[in-house]
Amino acid sequence: MRIETLAVHAGLQVDPATGAVAPALHTATTFEHEPDSSAPRGYIYSRTANPNRDALEECLAELEGGAAAAAFASASAATAAVFQALAPGDHVVAPLDAYFGTGKLLRDTFAPWGLVVDFVDMTDADAVKAALTPRTKVVWIETPSNPLWRVTDIAGVAALAHDVGARCVCDNTVAT
Repeated sequence: MRIETLAVHAGLQVDPATGAVAPALHTATTFEHEPDSSAPRGYIYSRTANPNRDALEECLAELEGGAAAAAFASASAATAAVFQALAPGDHVVAPLDAYFGTGKLLRDTFAPWGLVVDFVDMTDADAVKAALTPRTKVVWIETPSNPLWRVTDIAGVAALAHDVGARCVCDNTVAT
C-alpha cells in the first residue's frame, strides 16, 4: 500500500453500529465505571485513555510500521515517560545542548532518582562512543538541537548505541 493510501486509512475502522468511516469525536472526560472502578468498556477517564487517542495511536503505529504507539499531551510528558521506564543505576547519554527542560529533568529529577547521566556533544561520534558503558540504556538525541540547531548523525549515533545494547531515542520535535 502506498504511503498516501495508508495515511488516509491508517487507524480507521468502520463503526459497526453506524457504518461511519471516520471516528466520532468523544468529548467525554469520564466514562461509566463499576463501583470497584473497573471499566466495562475499557475507559474510565480521558486523561488515561479514550477512543480518540486510541485511534490516533493506532494510526501512528500503522504509519510508522510499529507494533504500537503512545500519544502524550506534551513533548515533556513523552520525555519523562522514557526516563521513568529506566531503573536506578541505568546510564543515559544526552546532548550537551539539550533542550533546557530535558536537561533540567535529567539533572534535577532523574539523577537524584538514581539515573546516571552523561552530557556529550552528539555531533562528535568519538565523544559519544567514549561515554557509552555496559550500563547505558538510552542515548538521547535532539536533532536539530534546541537551541543551537546542531545536526546529529542519527544513523551513526544509533549504531553506536545499538553496539552496547542501548536504545537510541530521537527527539525530533523541531523538525516536525
